Amino acid sequence: FETALAGVMRDAIGRRIEGLLLSASRKRALAVGTDATRDALGRSAVEALVIAGDAAGRRDELAASASRLGRHAVVFSTKSSLGRLFGRDEVGVIGILDGGIAAEVVESGQRLVDLSEAE
Repeated sequence: FETALAGVMRDAIGRRIEGLLLSASRKRALAVGTDATRDALGRSAVEALVIAGDAAGRRDELAASASRLGRHAVVFSTKSSLGRLFGRDEVGVIGILDGGIAAEVVESGQRLVDLSEAE
């Protein structure tokens, strides 16, 4: 029963993060993709990063840049799932430019980590 409940909670938190990302997109408060995120990081405009769990390449570089700026990086979903949200084949990294939405995504991401550690 606890495992089923944890799965339901994980799904609900995942839908919340997706909804927050779509909200940020509607507000034009996202940098979608590696190049756009790197540019936004260079302007110190990124409040938090979302990195696909299966992302490679510049993932570590971007996470380190965010960390130097005092920003959080949340590992969430897959490149193909994030890509589907934004009408692309794959998206490995997203920069959130809105502070309020970023805080909610980071909090939700931490809940996912906590659920995984509890299992």
